[in-house]
Amino acid sequence: MSDLISIGGMTRLPVIRTDGELRQGPLIKCNNGIWSRHDGGQLQCDNPWLVLATTRALQRFVGRIPETILPDSNGELPDVDALNQAIPREQWPAGLDGRPRPPWAKQFVAYLLDIRDAMMVTFLNSTAGAGIAVREVERRLTWKRALHSGQEIYPLTKLADAPFKTAFGIRRRPDFPILGWRQFVDGQLRAVAPLSLGDELDDSVTF
Repeated sequence: MSDLISIGGMTRLPVIRTDGELRQGPLIKCNNGIWSRHDGGQLQCDNPWLVLATTRALQRFVGRIPETILPDSNGELPDVDALNQAIPREQWPAGLDGRPRPPWAKQFVAYLLDIRDAMMVTFLNSTAGAGIAVREVERRLTWKRALHSGQEIYPLTKLADAPFKTAFGIRRRPDFPILGWRQFVDGQLRAVAPLSLGDELDDSVTF
């Protein structure tokens, strides 16, 4: 479900509404550095992608059907450990190592828009590598917006990968490197100009 909002009376942008469904567009995944779509469709990894939003969710599978818990109105999720403890261990599914795996897992979610063909996809995964990728782009976005007085700025990225140390050796995790910053101005997507020295110091410097 999408609504439209007005920013400054000029720009009208779709709003991502996850109160009904977590997934928006095709699901994408990164398996040891290889990006793909869950449905087998084409994915242009090197195209410029705009990170529209990120979130968290809890999810478990009952058979092949996902059961999802979305954040409440305060952005909070239930305690995942408490949810798992309420399920008898003999009902837990087997993990890749054959041992019982907690059924509920925290999902790290990012919504990305291919700015060349306007396709929106959902990256959703519970791995440690996914958590690093999503938290890092959130951290940089938070500071970038702070440097620009809280303006609505979005990271431009691509579907990349980075080395990640695991118990099984070095593998490749998902990564969203910052290629630039964009914002919607008067109905257009425009590059965000770098801060000048005067902007950074909130003053002008005369030599």
